[in-house]
Amino acid sequence: MNQSLALSAPNPGREGDGLKRLASRLIAHCSEEANPSAIKGLTFYRMEAPGLPTYCVYEPCMALIVQGTKHTVFGHEELLSEPGGFFVTSIDIPTTAKVIQASAERPYLSVVLKLDMAILHDVVQSMPVVESSAHPTRCYAAGQASDELIDVFNR
Repeated sequence: MNQSLALSAPNPGREGDGLKRLASRLIAHCSEEANPSAIKGLTFYRMEAPGLPTYCVYEPCMALIVQGTKHTVFGHEELLSEPGGFFVTSIDIPTTAKVIQASAERPYLSVVLKLDMAILHDVVQSMPVVESSAHPTRCYAAGQASDELIDVFNR
């Protein structure tokens, strides 16, 4: 891995009640690697073994890692996502992704919600203008999900 590795903040014991509930629900209802839901753009993922790198283009989306670990490369930046970690992409972005921690007993689980850009545009237009920074911007953001965000996915 190169030096630009950006780690989602390790948080021992992060798998609180919300993540445990969500993991139990996903294990019970997800038998395939990709499991589209009845909600447009919402997909649940399950992998029972580490995988090979996948080269793809991520559409604008938000992903929550529920269980296991995923390594993702956005351009020259690397991201290691663990349970409770999330990332959001704002544009179509070329990506390399690889699940690096998963087993039959403890599969990799994640939830991905594609973003509706028309709705996002309306939300942004309704917000006050914020001064832009002189720093270059990224096409993604990553962090640790709050209990409230995890609760949204549990609903």
